[in-house]
Amino acid sequence: MEAPLPTTPKLYIWHNRTLYLGTMYIPLRRYTVAADQLIVCLAGEVVLFYDDGREEHCRTMLLRAGTTVDTSRLDARNAIIAICYLDPLGQDFAALRSMMLEHEGENSARHRNEEKIIQTLLHIRDARMPSAQAAALVEDLLFLGHLDREGLPVLDPRIVKVIQLIKQTVRENVPVSDLAEAVHLSESRLVKLFRNEMGIPITRYRLRYRLLVGVVYLAMNRSVTEAALAAGFASTAHFSKCHTATFGTPPSTAFLTPPFLDISLSEEVQRAVEMRTAAHQSDNPTEETA
Repeated sequence: MEAPLPTTPKLYIWHNRTLYLGTMYIPLRRYTVAADQLIVCLAGEVVLFYDDGREEHCRTMLLRAGTTVDTSRLDARNAIIAICYLDPLGQDFAALRSMMLEHEGENSARHRNEEKIIQTLLHIRDARMPSAQAAALVEDLLFLGHLDREGLPVLDPRIVKVIQLIKQTVRENVPVSDLAEAVHLSESRLVKLFRNEMGIPITRYRLRYRLLVGVVYLAMNRSVTEAALAAGFASTAHFSKCHTATFGTPPSTAFLTPPFLDISLSEEVQRAVEMRTAAHQSDNPTEETA
């Protein structure tokens, strides 16, 4: 007898990637891709609409950060999907792009090993796989265990440093001019270089990272208010609005209404949140712990 399908979607959060594995049809609202992502159709199919009028029915898509997604561009209403948010500091996007068969600008479709990817992700989801084991399988899927990484492009070290500074100051609204000074660039040069390297502006990348921090706090059963404040948002309403604009759904859909997400955080992410919380409480000793 076949094992029953899971009734709740799964979300893995690692220090460098995030993987969402769906179990039901959820129409996405219009949103702008805030991080490079691989979309995989676990059931049904997705239709891509190209600028020249062509339609592509496929089950794997690689989307560059900055791409606007809605039903006029990507119709996933008849699909159960998985989304892997790729490592912004690594070579994930370049490795995957080299394995895609169809290209439209910076976006691509139809991975050469599409069926293997689908079956592996289904196995990760349905087996409720531990975080470390799932991370190793995803790493192998992205790089196929044998891709020559030395031949893949690497991120400009100045952009790497800026991203590290953004992560270290997530609660603060550090001016872009200060970030530029830290890497010895003019503000205009940094803005252009960051967009060329990452596909999105610095401000949008910082917003996306803040949202991820908020999601991690929610995953650790913190209140929405605490999650919003920890991520540098002025209010829960602002957090919810930005979450919807970035991921296509409000946080209440994932965390407050069934089917609730089954969330798995890596030990590294959990330690980082605990250290961040402890540091914040030491700086604000009069605040009550949520």
